[in-house]
Amino acid sequence: MSTDVGARGGRAVSTGAHQGGADQSHTAAWSEPVPVPAEEAARLLTLLTHPIRSKILRTMVHGEPMRVSDVAQAVGEPANSVSYHMRALEKAGVAQRHVPTEGGDGRETWWVIPDWTGLSFDPASIRQLPGGEAVVAQFEQAEAAQILELFSVARLEATEALGLPGLRADGPLRLTREEAQAFQEGVTALISRAIEASRRHSRAGDDDGERAYAYDYRVALLAAVDQPDAPSAGSAS
Repeated sequence: MSTDVGARGGRAVSTGAHQGGADQSHTAAWSEPVPVPAEEAARLLTLLTHPIRSKILRTMVHGEPMRVSDVAQAVGEPANSVSYHMRALEKAGVAQRHVPTEGGDGRETWWVIPDWTGLSFDPASIRQLPGGEAVVAQFEQAEAAQILELFSVARLEATEALGLPGLRADGPLRLTREEAQAFQEGVTALISRAIEASRRHSRAGDDDGERAYAYDYRVALLAAVDQPDAPSAGSAS
């Protein structure tokens, strides 16, 4: 079974988990990851699961060009460190240098992650490679840490302390197929509107007269794996 990671235009949120010896795949309905061979996937996973590069990827995944200084401020890292990691992402074919048609003075490098679709890989194949077990384990640990960070009570309290709206929600649900479909479509529509607003603010910068704040989000609606009475993919109910 494959696992997907990455994003297309800021629309994909996916996690891979390894539980009870079985590789599970969790992918948001709006993602379109590209399958890659095990060797290439192992190389990219090693690159992308670095904590700073992971933050850079989440910050820039909407596809809008950003200056190094803006990325550094968004991820809370020094500009020289961000430049180093951007060059690593460029070498991997994930990031590209960008020449702005207006607003650039040539003194600072601009970068863009252009419609990266992410990658889809088979954890079992990677585990068979030399050092593959460590690569998959590192990916799973990074994903788990990211989920815990985004859903932590401390993050929500810090958001509220800033006087900003925030949300933390997780727990079990019991839904019919139609209710789950409505949930998926409703959340997808909300995220799409938020992404469009984020792109608009990124293009306008501080010139639109309204302060925009940086947020993290991660959404998953995942059916329990062990459901012997669940209908097959081709079933109507």
